[in-house]
Amino acid sequence: MAGFKIALPIQTYQVKNKSVSDQKLLNMYVEKMPVDSKSQLSLYSTEGCKPLLDVSSDPIYGIYYMNPYLYVISGVNVYKIASDMTKTNIGNVGATNGVVRMADNGTQILVVKPNGDAYIITENSVSKIDDEDFPVVSDVAFNSQYFIVTEKDTGKFHWSALLDGTQWSALAYATQESNPDNVVGLMENKGDLWIFGDKTIEIWSPTGNPDLPFQRIGSGILNIGCKSAKTISKDRNGIYWLGNDLQVHFANGYNEQRISTHDIERELAEDYDINDVLESYAFTYTHNGHDFYVLTIPNHKTWVFDMTTQVWHERKTTGLETWLPSGCASAFNLNIVGGSDNGMLYCLDGNYFFDKENLYIEREVKFPPVFLQDNRMVFDKLYADVEVAPVKNSYGQARIMLNWSDDGGNLWSNEHWQSMGKIGEYRKRVIWRCLGQSRQRIYKMRITDPVQVSISGLYVEGDERYA
Repeated sequence: MAGFKIALPIQTYQVKNKSVSDQKLLNMYVEKMPVDSKSQLSLYSTEGCKPLLDVSSDPIYGIYYMNPYLYVISGVNVYKIASDMTKTNIGNVGATNGVVRMADNGTQILVVKPNGDAYIITENSVSKIDDEDFPVVSDVAFNSQYFIVTEKDTGKFHWSALLDGTQWSALAYATQESNPDNVVGLMENKGDLWIFGDKTIEIWSPTGNPDLPFQRIGSGILNIGCKSAKTISKDRNGIYWLGNDLQVHFANGYNEQRISTHDIERELAEDYDINDVLESYAFTYTHNGHDFYVLTIPNHKTWVFDMTTQVWHERKTTGLETWLPSGCASAFNLNIVGGSDNGMLYCLDGNYFFDKENLYIEREVKFPPVFLQDNRMVFDKLYADVEVAPVKNSYGQARIMLNWSDDGGNLWSNEHWQSMGKIGEYRKRVIWRCLGQSRQRIYKMRITDPVQVSISGLYVEGDERYA
């Protein structure tokens, strides 16, 4: 009787021909192990959304930390949140109906709404920018003591008075120089100003000249545009965005690279409504040494790129098509996210096993196809090395489901559930027996119990038949 190890999936990669690849990581992510480990990879469960504060009954469209408060836009209202989670309603920004863009200068937050209106939030007030020279805008950034905004459906960007987002001049603007495309978004990165057009990107740098505070870097042109300003985000590694070519891009310094897969690009181009793609939004956060870029296509899917391992996985909240958070802010030593379908604030917690209160997180792993050339395999036994982390509240036995497909992921077998052991039973070899035969097979595992779980190996024992 022969035995062999089935490769753990390192990412979500599902192609049209599922017999080639139907890998999936849903609410699980991969971590590389040291070279002398038993397994080179392990799969870990993602964090839950732990309820932190009930802000209101309306979805959260913006969340932003400006020391010492967290500012939240829930529905039309703006709330100031202190470190002890006390909230104060400080004003409103009117009907929003979509994720906003925000930047601050230390005392003011400039908010750009999807309809092009803009507001200034201070510690105790909210006011609309009513300067007659202020344009209809699409995005905002802060650089070198100026707020900078993009003028909607033009190639222009404007800058404010020094350290004052309420004062604007009709002469304080510039235009993208290299191409006649419309400016879509902005991002400050390492002191430079990145100007995202719908066809190209220009990189400008501060000049110190109050009459023209920014100028284009000579070679600072990328022949890639941006599809949605709300997908532009950055972390310590660099800038991420969804390009006009429906590829996800990353830039470290001035060097751009494509980070999306053909699978993601096909879905964006063929499976999703273009209006949902245009409303896509993203944010970044760090957890346990992993830097995540979270990209959500409303009504469809949430993709997450792990910069640490350079691979993608999926997130999803039970009852929604996407993952719950609409945005994230690092505040009070927490990663705080806002609910996209309610007015709750949550903190991302690796020891909390629900999205929302008592809403379980479904975790799914689809493994790469198992085949031995074109020979038939008899699967006598399959076993998985799993670990269920101890938690303060015991839920008794944790279970894991296995089923499989012999036709490339179109039809699936009945579900076969097994115990992963009691909570606190640190390592468990879960075994399934008498699994039939096939020339090619895809295995799938699913976990719905509220536990922290890791999977470090999947093994098969059986025979190879040459008929």
